Amino acid sequence: MREDLLRPLRSTGPGLAIGVVWERRAVGSLQTADLAWGPSYLLNRFSQRAISIGLEGRYQYLRRVIELGADTTLSLGGRVRLQNFLWYHVDWDDSHLYWLTGHDMGPAAAIERRAGRFDLTATLSAPLLALVSRPAAERTNKVDALDRPSFFFTEPNRQLRLATVNQYRGGSIGLTAAPSRREGWWWRLSWQLDYHGATRPRAIHVLQHRLGGELLRAF
Repeated sequence: MREDLLRPLRSTGPGLAIGVVWERRAVGSLQTADLAWGPSYLLNRFSQRAISIGLEGRYQYLRRVIELGADTTLSLGGRVRLQNFLWYHVDWDDSHLYWLTGHDMGPAAAIERRAGRFDLTATLSAPLLALVSRPAAERTNKVDALDRPSFFFTEPNRQLRLATVNQYRGGSIGLTAAPSRREGWWWRLSWQLDYHGATRPRAIHVLQHRLGGELLRAF
């Protein structure tokens, strides 16, 4: 993460997230929805600390459009995402909360290939329109209400403004591997690279690299 409201420094660090997933397959289509939450611990090159919390919900609909051979299919569709990325500067500003809220929508695509007993899937998505909220460049209040839990949900979703690709940019690519036979309990491994950033009131860039595992139940 690089956030220019305080200092133009890059902060990096590990995080952990948990979530729930819903998936429905039909002939020629796939719907997925998920909700995830998790904290991260960030440091810049001067070892100055920040704590971040991410909350994300997504819904995606894909429709099979073409078969690229006997074992490979291409699906196209769209995605809607609700996302709050919050952080607290432990060493630089312990009186205020900072955030990037991006509730976005845009196209999505997936290529699925059967490889023996496994299905391998590559996904790609990007936002075209978004409702974006950022804190003001100049904070007029001396202290945020950090002792009130509701503040972390209400304040980052106030003053949402419509933004296009010149003000809010993003993109996500991912790979998953899962057994082709999905009965009862089954598993899925995933890798994802996700970027989102905004230009106002000052630039921010957030790049997340995720490795994950899911345990699912077929009904």
